[in-house]
Amino acid sequence: MILHTFNKPDAVMENLRFVAQQDKIVLIEDGVYALLQKTELDNFDTIHVIQTDIEARGLTGLTGTRCKMISYNDLVTMCVEADRIMNWF
Repeated sequence: MILHTFNKPDAVMENLRFVAQQDKIVLIEDGVYALLQKTELDNFDTIHVIQTDIEARGLTGLTGTRCKMISYNDLVTMCVEADRIMNWF
């Protein structure tokens, strides 16, 4: 499994095509704004988002049911468990 992190909405739009269904997606920093746009994110069952980044940007309640809120500690665990990590900036 590849863990893909996105920190900007444009990075999501430009690089989501490289994410396979079995991979994991984490939206960090301003990447959480991608949830407000119509993107191919809709094709994925689960999208992980950093809770503090959602809260800091006033997006609490706008994430939907397919988003799983995680902490930065959870992100570290996901990084350790991943076969590879791709950071899209």
